[in-house]
Amino acid sequence: MHRSSDSRRYREGDTFESVGEFEARGGLQQHHSSSAYDEFEHRLRWKDGNGFGTRGSSGGRRLTFKRAVLIAVTICVGVAVVSKARGGSRGASLLPSRAQHLLEMLETDIEEEDELIACDPYSLHGILITNWTEPSENRWAPIAAPAACQPVDWISLIRSAQLEGTWYPQLDWAKNRTIAIFGDSIDRDHNEHTCQFVGGELERINEGSPFSPDYPPGQEVPPATYRNAFSGKREWTPDYDQSRPYVCHIQALNLRIVSVFHFGFQSISDWLLNYYHPPTTAIERFDSIFVPLLENLGDAYDTSRIPDVVTFSTGFWDLLHHSIIDDVERDELVRQGVDGGEANYIKDTYRVMPVERRSWFEHQVRDLLLHVAEAWPEGKGHKPRLVLRALHHPQANHLVPITSVQALDSITRSIVGHLQEEGRAAQKGEKAWKRWVHKSQTLMSQEPVVNEDEGRTWHDALKQGLGSRLVVDEWGTMILGQELRQRDHLHPHPLPSNYLYANMLMEQLKKAVEAEAVWKEAQGVRGKS
Repeated sequence: MHRSSDSRRYREGDTFESVGEFEARGGLQQHHSSSAYDEFEHRLRWKDGNGFGTRGSSGGRRLTFKRAVLIAVTICVGVAVVSKARGGSRGASLLPSRAQHLLEMLETDIEEEDELIACDPYSLHGILITNWTEPSENRWAPIAAPAACQPVDWISLIRSAQLEGTWYPQLDWAKNRTIAIFGDSIDRDHNEHTCQFVGGELERINEGSPFSPDYPPGQEVPPATYRNAFSGKREWTPDYDQSRPYVCHIQALNLRIVSVFHFGFQSISDWLLNYYHPPTTAIERFDSIFVPLLENLGDAYDTSRIPDVVTFSTGFWDLLHHSIIDDVERDELVRQGVDGGEANYIKDTYRVMPVERRSWFEHQVRDLLLHVAEAWPEGKGHKPRLVLRALHHPQANHLVPITSVQALDSITRSIVGHLQEEGRAAQKGEKAWKRWVHKSQTLMSQEPVVNEDEGRTWHDALKQGLGSRLVVDEWGTMILGQELRQRDHLHPHPLPSNYLYANMLMEQLKKAVEAEAVWKEAQGVRGKS
């Protein structure tokens, strides 16, 4: 199969550089550049030669890679446990005691196993356990949860399958699957770091790749006055690494993670052109790049043209755009004679988000959610689980103000909840849906998210299926407190934040596959009756 020259394969051998070592070398000196961080990312490896490191305290037991595989293989009921390490010090790895508890769990009765399978540890309140040198020890620890309701470290098991070439039945759900990520540089990092963690091969889809969709008709060539900021020529930035799609190939599972970049909801502007290749808005890039790329990859690798999980986000580019507009308007006020302090107050980017922007965001988020659902509607058999990644909190900065981040996150969650409610009402029948629409329009103080006057029907809501397959990814909330461990003002560090995300992503895939199996079984029952 074709590989572009920008394909990178992540293997064992080099050291896994700690956060402290990275920062000692100067850290990230400039945002989005070929800087120390790029070197760091390309060297990202696991600490010791066997893939796992050790805690450094006396009495701690060394966890070899083979032992880790044995532990992972015992996850027959899809859960892992956290218990006190027997005979070890406080610093000893907990994984061996997990294995012992898992073996004991295999003797539980069926009812107990059913309860364990239904557990979702990431939906529970918990604490993020962190280790800045050993990837596998970064995990979510639910508080006051059943002993068996603990997250599974799928990334370690997938890494074992990928690097050792060993097949584990516990990963059947991940075979021949596609995860699709539609978002910004945070999401691009998620794909690249996950690929590094599992030892996959990361491929950048350049303009000449056979998988790369064509530019939209009429946008193949830039306007006559346009000059590329890098080449000085009248050409788009065809291979600009930050806005091109990426594919992580996990060959052992025939599993692919595809990430496509978008610039939010904004239209084209002069400041955006340096990063740009067409089209512009999120929905346009979804239709012209995201969907065709997934279809091309599905055809090439004999998997479904429809992804199993679609995770998407938006917000930071639009907030940045609005901050730039505020700065321009503030300068204009000063030019017109307004006192500088007063102008700063009027156009302060930290001010409460104006009502017109809130309304604009509401409509844009709603339209994107419904557009994604329409692309792969309910009722066609294979349909993706739709996962909205909620925003995380960046460090305090002028261009992406935390006040607006919080406001946009709340707006997005409100719309998601509303569409979920509508979807559940639609599943109960047309009359139930009409009652819900009437009630929601009556009770809402602002313009309703769902409006029958727009021509939206019960059939629309039913086929979109948002009551059962639209969920919120709470990763951003779960890494609160890690702001100082970001690689710059916006982007979380691989450890602990993105290792947590990688395991959460695999859990979403597993849930999607299980839901699809239930749907197919139900369809089979109806077909026989």
